[in-house]
Amino acid sequence: MKPAIIEAAGNDAAIVSRHADLEVAAAALVTAGFLQSGQVCTSTERAYVQVEVHGAFVEALCSHAWALRIGHGLGRVEIGPRPPTTGSAPASSPAISMTPFGA
Repeated sequence: MKPAIIEAAGNDAAIVSRHADLEVAAAALVTAGFLQSGQVCTSTERAYVQVEVHGAFVEALCSHAWALRIGHGLGRVEIGPRPPTTGSAPASSPAISMTPFGA
């Protein structure tokens, strides 16, 4: 048996309640969603936000996302090149693929 890292393609959601510190939640979700250009199985893919704080949360989230440094990956950046996708096919939505099974 050889040691290996398996990318299992998570389907991770976050929940933001009206009681949350929206700046902290927005910063955390940007980090969780854009870590390693979003190419890790634990990357946040969606957020469920209570309607009372939706607008303020979206503003905070956009503010944090626009502050990310994008570049070639050799300097101080948060978002760099993505790994090549040669040999991999895009996965269909898990909700769609599970429909025949009663999802």
